[in-house]
Amino acid sequence: MKVELKDKVAVITGGGGILCSVMAKALAKAGAKVAILDLRAEAAESVAAEIVADGGEAIGLSANVLNLPVSKLPKPKSAKFSVPVTFLSTVPAATIPKVLPARSI
Repeated sequence: MKVELKDKVAVITGGGGILCSVMAKALAKAGAKVAILDLRAEAAESVAAEIVADGGEAIGLSANVLNLPVSKLPKPKSAKFSVPVTFLSTVPAATIPKVLPARSI
């Protein structure tokens, strides 16, 4: 199955981590412009650099999404990313113990 996301924008929170960086790279391969948000700016920027090196469009930004409503997320300062967001991933909030208490298995 081939997915075409040309001219679409994806915002991936926690994009500097393993799971969400893979998601960001897959969306970029499908043609999406990807804004990668992470608590660690260097992690977000590193994933963005990998996507750009592979021919995609990406930008890495530092953000703490647990303290911000979606409307207050950082805005990329690039005309490439000024179109409406098509896809938003907020996976990390579910992995933080403060948000989702630990349970025994």
